Amino acid sequence: VAELESDLLRQYADPATPWHPELLAGRGGASYSLAAARLAADLVTPAEDGVSGSRHVLNVRNDGALPGLPSDAVVETTCLVDPSGALPIPTEELARPARGLANQVKDFERYAIEAATTGDHRAARLALTTHPLCPDAGSASALLDDLLRTNRAWLPAFS
Repeated sequence: VAELESDLLRQYADPATPWHPELLAGRGGASYSLAAARLAADLVTPAEDGVSGSRHVLNVRNDGALPGLPSDAVVETTCLVDPSGALPIPTEELARPARGLANQVKDFERYAIEAATTGDHRAARLALTTHPLCPDAGSASALLDDLLRTNRAWLPAFS
């Protein structure tokens, strides 16, 4: 991916490069560049009606946009975007089973962030154990040992 990105940046440096060079298709996510450009434009361009911004699906701090999840959780939701920023559009509370699953995934994310930033093996095990796709704590321990062994070079905090 890094090599592909490097080649793409070299191509984009050439003014003769088409808007979507063929190489871009090999990376995946080609449409994200258009979405990012629209988002950037909406962040600096006042809304035409002067009242509401354009709609974008973004990852933002929850702050009540999705009831039932912690305020400081990051949620992917529809936002109105204008030069003042991104304002999440409040939604209805998730049904209990979906809310439980969403909170379980948020717990996984919090443990994973703690583990990644501190190298804490306990937090890493809790992250894997908490994930809804992990069958049991024994599987989480075995998976963690394998992940750390295989990726030792990229996880210096765990050394």
